[in-house]
Amino acid sequence: MARKVFSNLANKNRSWKRMSLLVDLAFQDQHTSTSSSNTPRTAVDIGTDHGLLALGLAASGKFDKVVGIDVSQQALDNGGLRFENELRENLLDRHLFSSNLPVAFRCGSGLSVLEPGEADIVCIAGMGSRTILDILSTRSSTSGAFLLDELGCQSLILQPTNSRPRNLSEMYQALFELGWMPADEQITYIPTRWYLTTIFHRSAKPNDHSDVPLPCSKLKRNGAQFATLQDYACHHQKWLRNLQRLGKSELHPLEYKW
Repeated sequence: MARKVFSNLANKNRSWKRMSLLVDLAFQDQHTSTSSSNTPRTAVDIGTDHGLLALGLAASGKFDKVVGIDVSQQALDNGGLRFENELRENLLDRHLFSSNLPVAFRCGSGLSVLEPGEADIVCIAGMGSRTILDILSTRSSTSGAFLLDELGCQSLILQPTNSRPRNLSEMYQALFELGWMPADEQITYIPTRWYLTTIFHRSAKPNDHSDVPLPCSKLKRNGAQFATLQDYACHHQKWLRNLQRLGKSELHPLEYKW
């Protein structure tokens, strides 16, 4: 019921169409399940801002705990915390316990405000691919280990704002080198921009780059997703050819490969 109440509110925000893809992938993911339960433990939303993603994860009923993090307290006050209060009021109006919404918001930078073992799934949307990589490659100031390792993270769900094949390929390659492999993808088009949403799981760190996966390689080759993929590929192939023809840009090797 909490999920239905949330959806009624979230659908009023145009960002929910793309944010819902992250919630769907997180809901379907079994990679972070505990041995005693099929329910993943903690999901984290970095750069939560309006709180749509964090509250969507909490309302899904899939997680014991959701943490929404933003570097700006003002963004939390005007976004996530305000939306949380509205959602809790709607739940109470329907005689539902607001404790069914296991979410907390924190102000801070990236992964640094989390405790060891506190993040089974880390979700990031609304940022460029390089900013996402900066956050995910942060190391502990005391141990020098990657914070993702100390947090016990098992899955990443990422939706960068830049859809150029080169940017996506660089992100995939960097994550591959850190020991992360794409497990599933979804793509959507919202006027003027495509969004590729990917869930990554941990894997053995590679010895070479021969098996670096390409963006869109996990998309289903049928149905609406395939039609969107075709539109995306045609658009970017035409755009890259025009850049070459006009002599404005040399294609990066990753773009040739894509």
